Amino acid sequence: PIKWRANYFRRFYSLLFHLYQKNKALNGGSFKKIRTGRDEAVYACIREKDEHKIVAVLNLSPNEQQVRLNSLSMYGHYRGLFTGRKKTLHFSETFVLQPWEYKVLVSTDE
Repeated sequence: PIKWRANYFRRFYSLLFHLYQKNKALNGGSFKKIRTGRDEAVYACIREKDEHKIVAVLNLSPNEQQVRLNSLSMYGHYRGLFTGRKKTLHFSETFVLQPWEYKVLVSTDE
């Protein structure tokens, strides 16, 4: 069991657990790795099932990274899981990620 005292990671893990429980893309959805052109430093993927999509982009390095993702599957309207900010993704998108930064984007019905 996890002892949920107040700390930085409580909100982080709570959001991830809730997403896993409620989003079909993480329960039997398809998985596709997205090439970043900097695969040694940045990992990106998309999970998809029915109308549900999740795009994750993670900078796994101590340096700022700029990457261009190209995937027909990315197109759509999203909301950042941790920020709540709305974002529309097209078939090709540029991301600038600070050291160790990550983005988890969840599709919306907009």
